[in-house]
Amino acid sequence: MESLEALHQRIPIVDAHLDLAYDLYAKRRDGRTHVIRDEYLEDFRKGGVRVVVSSLFVDGRDLPEGALHQALGQVGALYAELRETPELALCRSYPEIEAALGAGKIAVLLSFEGVEPLGNEEELLPVFYELGVRMVGLCWSRRNLAADGALYSDEPQGQKSGLSPFGYRLVEKALSLGMLIDVSHLNDEGFADVMKLSDRPVIASHSNTRSLLPTPRNLSDRQIEAIAATGGVIGINGVSSLVGASAGEATLGRLADHMEQIVRVGGEDCLGLGFDFAEKILAPGASFVVGGNEVRAFDILGTHAGLPRLTEELLRRGWSAERIEKVYGGNFLRVYRQWFQ
Repeated sequence: MESLEALHQRIPIVDAHLDLAYDLYAKRRDGRTHVIRDEYLEDFRKGGVRVVVSSLFVDGRDLPEGALHQALGQVGALYAELRETPELALCRSYPEIEAALGAGKIAVLLSFEGVEPLGNEEELLPVFYELGVRMVGLCWSRRNLAADGALYSDEPQGQKSGLSPFGYRLVEKALSLGMLIDVSHLNDEGFADVMKLSDRPVIASHSNTRSLLPTPRNLSDRQIEAIAATGGVIGINGVSSLVGASAGEATLGRLADHMEQIVRVGGEDCLGLGFDFAEKILAPGASFVVGGNEVRAFDILGTHAGLPRLTEELLRRGWSAERIEKVYGGNFLRVYRQWFQ
């Protein structure tokens, strides 16, 4: 039987969501260099991660005026780190992903996590496309000019809406450019709008199942079915606040339960990995209200180096090596191959 280590090294493992550029930008502004080499590379290798999607996320302190500046700063920080770290390569097409993997490098892709950097100008989208951005998450869990985000709990808010006229135009332009639409963080109304607009695979890069944890930030079974029907993929999120309603429930086993529920509803072709690993980068010590309970956010696997623990749990549950290969990389790579020629 194939060893766990051999399995991890054979599969081109894909993490479809990491706030890498955000972290690099913050640390390089403090005078740091070689952040990927010093803080990420070893964990990537221990986990067998070969493809990483870096989001462009702007936190609320820089909105609205500083959004474009920070997003460009994040791209610049990532470019500088890639020049310092030849083990990684920015990829703009599927052939470039194949070339990076063939050369033993880690492929890096770029995605919007919220389109605040565009302001109200859809004509800026092709500019970011030229910089390498290939995926568009319309919003984070807040309202912007394109859409309303899915909150983490049913807290008081004004009238919810789906995509704005600007959001509609933005999705249409993204599709015309060949940019993949990511529905993680969209509210239900916006999700429904995207599904009407796109006739190609749609992804949720880092979302879990609402049936196991009823937060608006997770996906309903109907939404899982809809994504699967497009040929899309859902990346399982390893942040505790999307896994369990308390620290005691946010366990490795419960994370595996979410994975099995997605497979049960949408099939094994619609599940991937999108761990987020937000604790270290975005929210050390932060908490969210989920299901009426305040839950401290922590990363269940810790870092990518903890991925073999999840593999052990799935093998214990009877998952085949073939299923793990699909979920850990094959499904997202299939979608990238369809989109990024």
